[in-house]
Amino acid sequence: MNKLLNSFTSFTRSERVGLLVLAFLLVILLVVRTTMSLWVHPIQDKAKEERLVRAWEQYKKDHSVAEGEIVPSYPDSLDLNTADSEALVSLKGIGPVTAHNIISRRKEKGPFTNFDQLRETGSFPEAVFTALKTKLFIDTSRLTRN
Repeated sequence: MNKLLNSFTSFTRSERVGLLVLAFLLVILLVVRTTMSLWVHPIQDKAKEERLVRAWEQYKKDHSVAEGEIVPSYPDSLDLNTADSEALVSLKGIGPVTAHNIISRRKEKGPFTNFDQLRETGSFPEAVFTALKTKLFIDTSRLTRN
């Protein structure tokens, strides 16, 4: 054991310098990696960030969501009451027949007021139905109350 310890502590001068340089580089790498999140910020302009927050607040005010509805999480989500057949078919889980059923149901019974009414247009597996809730929304500000 003593021989092994002595062999590790008896480096030449160039080996010691190399180890010190290696240790120094590792420390720099760790420091850069831990502080990188402080250097890179997605929105560096405070005015732009404030405009985005105001726009989001205005959107939430204009598109009030009924209790229990899911707010669309994608900017390209579709309004269930205004989407045409082509747009509906582009969604995974809706084929041409279901898209036709959705549009026919809108014409016959009026606009959708909640997502459970979507089940009337076809038999969706629960996973597909949940996924569609993230791709579709119901704009309740356009609904007229009788």
